[in-house]
Amino acid sequence: MSLAWSRGAPQSENGKKLINFLLSKEAQTRVSELSWGMPVRSDVTPSDEHYKAATAALEGVQSWQPNWDDVAVSLSADISRWHKVTESE
Repeated sequence: MSLAWSRGAPQSENGKKLINFLLSKEAQTRVSELSWGMPVRSDVTPSDEHYKAATAALEGVQSWQPNWDDVAVSLSADISRWHKVTESE
């Protein structure tokens, strides 16, 4: 889940309230039931059928977490190579 908030934008305070609600225990408890989503909070474990089905489908799947320090080392070269290959620059 990615969320962004722009300070000084129109309705900025309401945006902050929305983010706080979306990340609340109450909302995260219902995210799977309402949208087949998975909670991002480690202190929330829904009990609805969607969550159970999604958890079963993900059993044995290993999540890959990049080492961002390694990514940063070659980022400029990777971007240059991407532009060359895609002829986007």
